[in-house]
Amino acid sequence: MRAGADTIEFSGVALGLRWADRLDLAERLLLDALALARRQGSAPAFAFASMNLSEVRRRHGMLREAEADARAGVVAAEGWSATIPAGALAACLLDQGRVADYGLSEREHHASAYRRERQRDHFARI
Repeated sequence: MRAGADTIEFSGVALGLRWADRLDLAERLLLDALALARRQGSAPAFAFASMNLSEVRRRHGMLREAEADARAGVVAAEGWSATIPAGALAACLLDQGRVADYGLSEREHHASAYRRERQRDHFARI
């Protein structure tokens, strides 16, 4: 089995830690994954690790850092799948109230915030 942040197994671990609010551990794991991706020269692994790190830092309230991570993921994924980290970037911008930076109307922003709140409530009950 190959190792790297772009594998389903790694994503499962990163998501599990994030959903369990083990954010410090998830952040350390993802920083290690970024270092490995750099050493291997793997753009997909770098993009996935950046996106996951963005989500962890966003959940931790580190919105500027999360935005920077998401932007790095978008750049790394350019040409093959930038839409995945672009979703993390959109969430960061929306959480900062920077709707205009992403091109959404206020109505769309409020609908997105409502959906995120419902998702949080759902996962809190699980």
